[in-house]
Amino acid sequence: KMVDMLFIKKVLIEKYNKLASEGRTQKFNETETKKYFIDELFKALNWEMNNPDEVSYEEKSSNGRVDYGFWVNGILKFFLEAKPIKEKCPF
Repeated sequence: KMVDMLFIKKVLIEKYNKLASEGRTQKFNETETKKYFIDELFKALNWEMNNPDEVSYEEKSSNGRVDYGFWVNGILKFFLEAKPIKEKCPF
């Protein structure tokens, strides 16, 4: 599958920059950040976010719980801990 870099640039970065210019990013909580940015980013990177064989939620780790676990062929490849948007995007 092709990674949709145009989507990442045109939609996600521009969406973030628009929200930031309106001063709305400071009000985003973790759930909104996951829904509007993290989930959309990983969909654009061809992860099937609704497939439990690829992405698990509230995954148990050695440090407690993390928001996401990403799996390939039944092997956990990495964790992702989401945080609310609070800073300016460097792009």
